[in-house]
Amino acid sequence: HADVAFQVQIASPLVIAQRLRDNVIDIGIAFNLSAHEGIDVRYERASPVRAIMAPHHPLASRKRLSLAALKGYPLALTDSGTTVRLLFDSWQAADDKSSFDLAFSSSSSSMIRSIVEAGHAITLAGEITLSDALDAGSLVAIHINDAGFGTRTLQVQTATDARLSILSEAFLPVLVAELDRA
Repeated sequence: HADVAFQVQIASPLVIAQRLRDNVIDIGIAFNLSAHEGIDVRYERASPVRAIMAPHHPLASRKRLSLAALKGYPLALTDSGTTVRLLFDSWQAADDKSSFDLAFSSSSSSMIRSIVEAGHAITLAGEITLSDALDAGSLVAIHINDAGFGTRTLQVQTATDARLSILSEAFLPVLVAELDRA
């Protein structure tokens, strides 16, 4: 469809939901921990948060670990507002207050990925986000035992009251098929 143009915006799940409700965007793809009012979920799949690290990291051979096990290692996390950061900040607030080494924080997932692949830090992320690096073996994903880290989902969303164009409706199954494939 030569007449179709895509504009990709990166934002937190709350901002995506608001942009959908305001009819600024037609379709949202968001990691979520809970439902948003006025938003229809057109597709959803589990996307638990894992500890992601270089394969040579001392914790890389573990099958599972607690978040507390990361306290002795530098972390690289996304900025506030993302589901990963909401989970981490919530867990840390309920923890015994001993500190983590949050060595890197960025809104750029590409920058965080580079830091982690170089072995400078561990990050928290979903496997779908880094599937190519995980498949290639340049990163490993470790299950986190702590409550909440397995509850996150990836959703394709539209506004409840929105009337999508025929082309947007036609795009939804293509998008879902690609997400299923990833």
